[in-house]
Amino acid sequence: MQKAKKAYDEANEEPPPSLILFAHQVMTSPVESLFTDSNLDEARKFILEKRFRHIPIINSRGKLTGILSDRDVWKFISEDENSLTKPLSSFMIQKLLTGTIQTEIREVAKVMLEEKIGSLPIIDEDQSLVGILTRTDLIRAIVRFPGFTLLA
Repeated sequence: MQKAKKAYDEANEEPPPSLILFAHQVMTSPVESLFTDSNLDEARKFILEKRFRHIPIINSRGKLTGILSDRDVWKFISEDENSLTKPLSSFMIQKLLTGTIQTEIREVAKVMLEEKIGSLPIIDEDQSLVGILTRTDLIRAIVRFPGFTLLA
C-alpha cells in the first residue's frame, strides 16, 4: 500500500520550476487536422464536434499546407452556402507562421501577439505537423510551471 501511495504522489508532483520553456513541453500533440481535399462542411462539423478554434490543414503526405480558423469557416459559409462542398485548399491560409519543438515559448507568445494569431503550428524538419500551440496552451504553461514567466 505504501509503494502505491508513493508512486501516486510522485506521478502527481508538480513539474520542477523552469525559467525557459520550449514548444515540445507545452504544445498539444498529436494534432487533429483535416486534409486539403476535405470540404468546408467537414471543417464546420470538426469545429462543432471538437470545439477547436484552429484547424491545421495537411496534404496526403502529412505536410502542413495551411490553416483555418473557426471565424474563417463561419465567414465563408455565411458568404456562400454553396461553399460547403468546396475543398479546404480553396479557403485555407497558406502563408503560415510556424515553430519547431525547440522554439522558446516567449518567442511563440511574442509572434502570436505581434501577428494577432491564436495558434502556432509546430513542424519538424520535414514540414510534418507534430504539434500546435494555442493561447490556451500558453495559459496552461503559466499555471503548470510556477517558475516560468513570459517576461524576460
